[in-house]
Amino acid sequence: HQRQHHRAQNPAITAMAKASEVASRELLSVDDVQLSDDGGALVVTERLSRDGTTVEVGRTFQYLVRDGELTECRLLEHDRPAVERMWR
Repeated sequence: HQRQHHRAQNPAITAMAKASEVASRELLSVDDVQLSDDGGALVVTERLSRDGTTVEVGRTFQYLVRDGELTECRLLEHDRPAVERMWR
């Protein structure tokens, strides 16, 4: 898998939510969950749909927690070209 890294802090988390309004996301499976004292990660398979086009993609969401609050979210795309095609 080719993985791309996107660093997201609170404003970017909001931007990711807005992107979900443009291209619908459907969670197909949670493939792995990892937790630690300062965060965690979810490895998922999602279906993205936009303008009649649908693609299934693997994604890893890494979360950082400080003082009990979500402070950072990193999105690692397993197939970045497929995701980019959804935004053309």
